[in-house]
Amino acid sequence: MHDGYSPVITFSPNERQLKIMMAVSRGWSNHRIGELFGLKASTIKSQLASIGHMTGAYTRVELVDYMCRLKLIEIPSLEKPANAQLTARQIQVLRGVANGMSHREIASKLFLTEHTVRSHTRRLYKRLGISGRVEAVVMAHALSLLD
Repeated sequence: MHDGYSPVITFSPNERQLKIMMAVSRGWSNHRIGELFGLKASTIKSQLASIGHMTGAYTRVELVDYMCRLKLIEIPSLEKPANAQLTARQIQVLRGVANGMSHREIASKLFLTEHTVRSHTRRLYKRLGISGRVEAVVMAHALSLLD
């Protein structure tokens, strides 16, 4: 019987998980994380799987989104709204990227080709001074483009 209340589950990462989460939020690869913290690739994968199980964030993009929403990482404040520099289509593509969608999924949703989505992605990354999906999530939060 559902009483209208959802159980509250808290996630308290241990020190190792917190280090890994912060490294992921900086866009570091598993290889780099392993070198810096002296961890094996299998340990990092296991810790990320454990974090995913507890948070529902199974990809790097989902994990950074989770961290942004809970204010576990600092979202840059923008003096001048960078989204004014983006076209409406680039904003749609940025939202898709930040929501963890593949280029193919974004193309299907927006009725574009994958090539066009990749082109929009390259241009918006260049305009925003970012280099990957993890940074795109943080930037989308900074621009208040996600719910």
